[in-house]
Amino acid sequence: MQTDAQFYQIFRRFPELVFLLAGLPSPGACSMKSVAIKAISRTMDGLIEPLDPNAALQIAEFQMQHDKFVFHRTVIEQTSVQMEHYPREVHSLIIFGSRYLDPRTEPWQNVVKVIYLDEAMQTLAETQPNHFLISLFRPLVEPEKSVVEKLAQEDYHRLKAVHVEDSQPAGLEAIFLDWLMQLFKTKTRSEIAKMIAELTPIEETVAGRELIAIGEERGMERGMERGMEQLILQQISERFGRVSLETQKGIAALPVKHLPELGRALLRFPDVAALESWLRLRLGN
Repeated sequence: MQTDAQFYQIFRRFPELVFLLAGLPSPGACSMKSVAIKAISRTMDGLIEPLDPNAALQIAEFQMQHDKFVFHRTVIEQTSVQMEHYPREVHSLIIFGSRYLDPRTEPWQNVVKVIYLDEAMQTLAETQPNHFLISLFRPLVEPEKSVVEKLAQEDYHRLKAVHVEDSQPAGLEAIFLDWLMQLFKTKTRSEIAKMIAELTPIEETVAGRELIAIGEERGMERGMERGMEQLILQQISERFGRVSLETQKGIAALPVKHLPELGRALLRFPDVAALESWLRLRLGN
């Protein structure tokens, strides 16, 4: 499964959760960014920087597949960051999907801290059974697909309710949805939508079919278009909250043939910025 970009999105929003998974004391407020290291012409997965200038920097690498050189690269990154930020202390850790992915490279395994995501989720479930990370990572760590499918609706709506500090939706449900689609490759988007009971494609809803039928019967293409626009705007409002007038005008300017496509695309958008980018592409702006 593709996970690197999703892991970066998660821990960029919630960098303090890396310390929770690692069982380390929290350094307080911090930020995470992807940093290019000029000395080795490489970009690391994430560098977590506490706002406290006396707290150690933390390098985080995410490893969901076999890689026998992951320890070597992480130690090189750690050394390079230490050189750039001397005398500030720098630590490093690797988050493996499971224990069997760990190559246990000597002597570097004694330098780099290791987390096994599946085991970390088991521990978290014992101490904080309602923590949203348990829902978020279930498609990655749960060995039984039937369990993932059974809990998908509950997990999705729990993630949809998660907000960042500025009270904006965190968008974690879109990452969860992406992993669901990768896990259940034989299922269509409509089947995934039904699994989570959310955002059924517009042309497959009862209201959508009724609007299309009325439009065809009366030859009122614009009336059908306006009805579909309203349904899509309602879906967008439920997912992202109120959007700008410019975005509403962009949807209104779409040719009717693109509206069903937009209804399906909403399943993939992590935030309003992705929606706006999609609109600019279709409108040629």
